[in-house]
Amino acid sequence: MKSKGIYNNLEKEMVMANIRRIDLEKVLPFNLNTLTSKLSGKSEITLNEATIIRDYLEKHTGKKFELEYLFEIQ
Repeated sequence: MKSKGIYNNLEKEMVMANIRRIDLEKVLPFNLNTLTSKLSGKSEITLNEATIIRDYLEKHTGKKFELEYLFEIQ
């Protein structure tokens, strides 16, 4: 069962860019379980981690994103 995230804008942009959580795991200093916990709101995501995720999205989409947009809690 897919875990429900709290960052809907991030999840939407990931789907549109065909980026999976396992892709993000490759650029982050923790495993997929920790990433899932952070994206579901069970653990806190740091500014550095959010920046790494944003930079990965920008690199793979050619778009520019504000952290406030991607990590708006919904």
